[in-house]
Amino acid sequence: MMRRYPLAGLLFLLCFIVLTTSAFPQSFQKTRALAVRGDPRAQYELGLMYAEGRGVKQNYVQARVWWEKAAAKGHTGGQYNLGLLYAGGKGVPQDYAQAQAWFEKAAAQNDPRAQYELGVMYAKGKGVTQDYAQAQAWFEKAAAQGDVRARYELGIILRGMKE
Repeated sequence: MMRRYPLAGLLFLLCFIVLTTSAFPQSFQKTRALAVRGDPRAQYELGLMYAEGRGVKQNYVQARVWWEKAAAKGHTGGQYNLGLLYAGGKGVPQDYAQAQAWFEKAAAQNDPRAQYELGVMYAKGKGVTQDYAQAQAWFEKAAAQGDVRARYELGIILRGMKE
């Protein structure tokens, strides 16, 4: 196909270069300006940019700083991502108690991702006493909101109860 349309490949490459070198820095600057003004959505997005290295060098410490600002304003994405940082020890010392606290804040606002992560913590005993009843309760909450991973884990727990 490339032999037939050699310019298509070149055009794709040029678009890719332009988008990856110019769009993200502008987007980063605009997002940062909004975040500095206190916009929780922009603070969350800026944290993502730092965590993923979009338009800026990857930096989990900066991601944490911005997610903490968003989380303090009740942004569930910021709370959930802080839980992931602490559970994984990215940019912070691994701390399951902190992870649990952040996941619980997001879960209290019905974030199914956080509910799923709490289910995993209880199912595996990560930072908490292993408790399948608690795991099941969290997986049920997440599954009720359509979380496929929670449905799978819930199926495993329920199957184990029948055996």
